[in-house]
Amino acid sequence: MIEIQNMLPVPVVNTVTLNTGGTATATSFVVDTHNWQHAAFYVFTGTMAASSNISVCKITESATSGGSYTDIAGAALADGALDADTDNATAAIFVAATAARQRYMKIVITTDAAADAPVTAIAVLSRGAPVELPPTLTATAYA
Repeated sequence: MIEIQNMLPVPVVNTVTLNTGGTATATSFVVDTHNWQHAAFYVFTGTMAASSNISVCKITESATSGGSYTDIAGAALADGALDADTDNATAAIFVAATAARQRYMKIVITTDAAADAPVTAIAVLSRGAPVELPPTLTATAYA
């Protein structure tokens, strides 16, 4: 099998502009890691307004999809690691081996600034059970 065929990209946070005057926190869709050995979360920031800041960017986990999610130790960026002064239009990546983790994961992204901070995120699951792909290329839009 070609290794790229053994990956599943999952959009988890549609592009959202975070600020304390509106939406301050984006919590991702649930990522089910069942039958996958690795999960990589990619967080992308757009051009952030001056003095904007991502104060929380972390991966959480739960035994059930609707359960209580807890932080994964070591899977968080320090406050200010993504800010307008140094990290405009950039990315952060978290990679986790899923065998020792709980089945369901989410990413949480929060700002503590009034200035706009656009963000989006995807997860890529890999080294899992073979995925049956359709014989033709298809595109899916997520709203």
